[in-house]
Amino acid sequence: DDDDDDDDDDDDDEEEGSDDGSSDRFSIKSDLAQVNEESSKARRTPLLYIRPHLRAKFVFDQLIQVLPQSPSDTNQPATVEIISANAMHSIAPSLVQERQLMSDFIGPLTTSTAKSNVIRYCERQSQLANKSIHIIDRDALS
Repeated sequence: DDDDDDDDDDDDDEEEGSDDGSSDRFSIKSDLAQVNEESSKARRTPLLYIRPHLRAKFVFDQLIQVLPQSPSDTNQPATVEIISANAMHSIAPSLVQERQLMSDFIGPLTTSTAKSNVIRYCERQSQLANKSIHIIDRDALS
């Protein structure tokens, strides 16, 4: 009978071990540690843009576009397109005048840029603005 009592005691110990919730506490602790770790890695500032967006920059006689793609979603690097100015004319003929204005610009402006060149450029732009029919506020030009 003593052996039977020992077996019953072992069963009670097993039940007590499962009732104390130590395994549950361990999983809760590990879950909390995981949440704390993730929150410490999370951004502490708001995103500037909520969704991926196109970025473009004019460089010399080319347009460089970084296509909208979320690297976190695809685990791929962003796609970059380089479009020559000549190709832009066929895409958008209205950009011809803007391209000419950009190519006429004397920049980048630095301390070594000649003042006379800047003044000539500004005078040319002023003359073009006076000739333009799309100026909304003509009084601002005089």
